[in-house]
Amino acid sequence: DPGDSFQLLEPAGPCCGRSLFALQVGDRRLLFLRRTGAVLHPFGGDRGVIAVTPELLQFVQTLLGTTDAAARTSLLVHALGATDTRVAADAAHALAHLPALALGTTDRQRVFDALQAALASGSPTGSSLLEVAVRTQDPRGLGVMLDHYFAGQLPQQTAMLRRTLARGDAASV
Repeated sequence: DPGDSFQLLEPAGPCCGRSLFALQVGDRRLLFLRRTGAVLHPFGGDRGVIAVTPELLQFVQTLLGTTDAAARTSLLVHALGATDTRVAADAAHALAHLPALALGTTDRQRVFDALQAALASGSPTGSSLLEVAVRTQDPRGLGVMLDHYFAGQLPQQTAMLRRTLARGDAASV
């Protein structure tokens, strides 16, 4: 809790987000901050200073208020279908990094549907959803992956699918 006012420092080197300079009085932003000494810094470069949308704000508030791992996983799965692309993308990336994936049948199907759409559109969330699908070892998810692998329309996507499938259980694949 930084309080009503606080100092914020953003690095100015190459590859830094440098997103604070464009802020105007009255702008509403969602800030992801970390403290280094007495100073707060945006966490994640330009991904740490985000224009507020109602859907994004609701998602982050709900996610931060969810302490149960299963409920958090379910929230992330449902967010894959969000109309706010930032919410959907962040949900996919977060699911891929969860230490444990307890997905029921319906949640798995939602993940596989989102994976199908991401691979068909060439979305960058595809790589995260591939990770989730291979971790489930569910034949439906592996089927989506294999269908796109054998179609081989995009060489980079085919290579990514090959690497992901190689990490899966050989018997399942």
